[in-house]
Amino acid sequence: MFKIGSYVMYENEGVCRVMDITPYPYGNQEKGQKLYYQLSPLFKKGATIYVSVHTNAQIRDIMTAKEARFFMEHLAGIKPDILRSRKPAQLTEHYRKMLLTYQPEILLSLMKEGYVKKTEAEEQKKKPGQIDLQYLKSAEALVCAELAVALNSTVETIKEYLESRIRKEIREYKSNE
Repeated sequence: MFKIGSYVMYENEGVCRVMDITPYPYGNQEKGQKLYYQLSPLFKKGATIYVSVHTNAQIRDIMTAKEARFFMEHLAGIKPDILRSRKPAQLTEHYRKMLLTYQPEILLSLMKEGYVKKTEAEEQKKKPGQIDLQYLKSAEALVCAELAVALNSTVETIKEYLESRIRKEIREYKSNE
């Protein structure tokens, strides 16, 4: 059970603060009613989410500062799992499976894949694929927010740092081909 005041990662909502553990406020007020986490998404002002404490949904503690520093320092060791497909359904399923893990290492791999494809499109004077951009943006939002909270930074600072490091890796890889 998560503690009131703690930060958690909750599926697509990202980083949330546990505001309370309470019976569902809009249901029957019976004794023995099951409990819910009252979550407040950090980056969606005014939103409140109620999630059963016995949920099967993806909810976990956010990473610690030590874990966040590890991911930042070992970013080069995270390899992209690049799928080159012209079939939108296949590409969507590939990205969706990665995104739905909500695990930082996999989200960083997805980000790297998105930046590799974006860089390749830019080099060919083409626009990156919309599916690639959509999932890159989703992965960035989740992982950058978690890293920012863990490191007491801002989402923008983390995003800029990761993007510059990933693009540098891509340049170095291409120069060694």
